[in-house]
Parts: sequence; C-alpha cells; structure tokens
Amino acid sequence: MDRDTNDQSNLIDIPTPPPAPSSGSSEVAFNHPANAGGGTPSNIHHGLEVRRAAIAGDPVAAWQIGCAYAFGQGLRKDLHQGERWLRQAAEAGLPEAMRCLAGCLAQQAAYHHKPAPLVRECGIWTARAMAFGQVLEDDLMAELTHMFTPDQWDEIVIAADNWQPA
Repeated sequence: MDRDTNDQSNLIDIPTPPPAPSSGSSEVAFNHPANAGGGTPSNIHHGLEVRRAAIAGDPVAAWQIGCAYAFGQGLRKDLHQGERWLRQAAEAGLPEAMRCLAGCLAQQAAYHHKPAPLVRECGIWTARAMAFGQVLEDDLMAELTHMFTPDQWDEIVIAADNWQPA
C-alpha cells in the first residue's frame, strides 16, 4: 500500500545533496558527508522542499527522494517507495534516475529470487541508462551478467531503444 504523498513524517533527515552527478559519474546524489549527521533544521527544511517539488512533478527531486529511499541514504530504506519515486523521475527522462531505478529493481529481483518481470524491467532500465551514457556500478554489472543470456540482452536493448520519455 502506498503512503499518502502528503505524509512528511519520514522525511526529516534528507541531507542537502551535492549537485547532480555528470552523466559519466557513478555517484549517487545522497553520497554526501551530511548523511552521517542527524536531522538538522536545514536538512529537515530541505527534505520538505524536495518532497513538495517531487509531488509537483520535478524529476530531479523525485530522483533525490527515490535514491534516499532505495539506498537508505538519509531515510529508512524502503525499496518500494524508492522504486515509486525513481520510476517517476526515470519516466520523465532523467538518466541518473534510470540508472538508480535499475539498481533498485535489481535489489528487488534478488530479494524475490529473480522473478522474470522484475529482471526484464531491470535490464530495460539499465539499457536505457547506458544509452544516455550512464556508468553502472560494478556490483550491478556483475549481477546483470548473471541475469541475462546474450540473446536476452539483445532483446532488452531493442526494447530500450524503442522507448521515449513521457
């Protein structure tokens, strides 16, 4: 069950992220020294502002919240909430969100013992992110090599090539 999008009770510790990484970077926006700290007033205010922007449809804000949830950076880890926000940003065409969504889906696929739809969707978002020049983390690439045969990967790349952002 999705949480109420106006529920701000879990958004008290979103650190102010550095600028979005360049397309060749493998850093996640919340990989920031402020993650080690608690919910300072400026972080609380920033978190609420990011939440409002994401609800209003800002893909960068949705990406920031999605990464925080998916990877437990500044928020309690919640793969389903992470997927929800990352999908919003990825479908809007944000390459960094595509890469993070692929990672989130890979985590879910591993947890659920690799059900075919999750694995396929992970591959499609991976191919889309790579088409935009995103560099994938070594652990995700290693996981993907075990998920797909070369023929399956070719099929996924074709599906990714036929996709257009919303």
